[in-house]
This record gives sequence, C-alpha cells and structure tokens, in this order.
Amino acid sequence: MLVQELAAKVQQPPSRYVQPEQYHPVSLVVAAEKPEPIPVIDLSRLLAADSADNEGSKLRFALQSWGLFLVILSALVLVFLACC
Repeated sequence: MLVQELAAKVQQPPSRYVQPEQYHPVSLVVAAEKPEPIPVIDLSRLLAADSADNEGSKLRFALQSWGLFLVILSALVLVFLACC
C-alpha cells in the first residue's frame, strides 16, 4: 500500500504524534519577528593563531544550537584549497 493511500484514510494523525498544547510554542509570531541570524564561520580565522579560539567557540555554538552554519572562504583558504 502506498503512503498516499494510507494518508487518504486518516483524518487526523495518531495521538502519539500530536504534541500536547502545553508543549506548543508560546508565540510563533514573536519568533518570526526577530529571527536569529545563521551563524557565520570564517575558515581563515580558524587557521589564524590570533582568532582561532574565538572562531572555534562560534563553530561549537553553531553546531550545538543550530546544527548548521554558513562558511566564508577567504582568499587565503581558497589558495590553500587550490594547492592541496
């Protein structure tokens, strides 16, 4: 049986998949008004001795809180990647 056929027979999702209202977000509108920016990680700063700790902390935070991040590739990193 196809998923579409099963879905056509179900009017509401099974209760085990429905989160009780007490666990619903307080306000989705508030979250949409001020979205957090996606973390940006500069790979060249990870390689630089003077900024590696700070950028490493940003990377750790991005992975723990977001699970993703935006990568900036500086010219230094592009040269490094091109030669290797």
